[in-house]
Amino acid sequence: MSQRLDLYRNVHKGIRVMLADLVREAGRADFTDPAGLEQLRTHAREVFELLESHAHTEDRFMMPLLATHDSALAKEFAAAHGEQEALLPSLLAGLDLIDAAAPDAAERGHTFVLRFSRLAGDLLMHMADEELEINAALWKSMTDEELGQVERELVSSIPPDKMAKYLRYMLPAMNRFERVTFLGHLPPPVFEFVRALAGEVLTADENARLEQDLGAAVA
Repeated sequence: MSQRLDLYRNVHKGIRVMLADLVREAGRADFTDPAGLEQLRTHAREVFELLESHAHTEDRFMMPLLATHDSALAKEFAAAHGEQEALLPSLLAGLDLIDAAAPDAAERGHTFVLRFSRLAGDLLMHMADEELEINAALWKSMTDEELGQVERELVSSIPPDKMAKYLRYMLPAMNRFERVTFLGHLPPPVFEFVRALAGEVLTADENARLEQDLGAAVA
């Protein structure tokens, strides 16, 4: 049986890595060090921006699509999106309010670690549910050609600079087969951009294997 088109797989792989990286950095952070604290804030802002952007993109493209095929499931996931998005500003505000020179800096920092870890866990379960439940509903009702059209519209709605930020997480998170399939479907100008970006974020061995796989795909 051939693999159905999955609109969630690659971006969710990237988000899982993104969440894990921030959980790890926050857990190791010295909240009494002003420079380290500011570095963590910068990382958290980027992650939260991408999480919000991803949720808004799903709300714009995936939720209306799902509503036409399974309205109850669409309402369930839309509610979860709202709850998750509501937590992001307060988490970031809490991080911004930590004063590295204050006696309670380490304690407040650990509170952020715990709150963000809980959100990350919720998001991991949410994404798995999306891939299992929403995909099943869409695959039952739509062809891969129809899903492909949605994917093209969704991807074209994301500004290139923001897409580059996503891809810096997504490309290392994909396996070799997903990478060659992903790049193999890109038009030439976009392919050159993404291939160059892959050269920056993949290891030397991964890049060599990707080049080999791309060559075999066009042979």
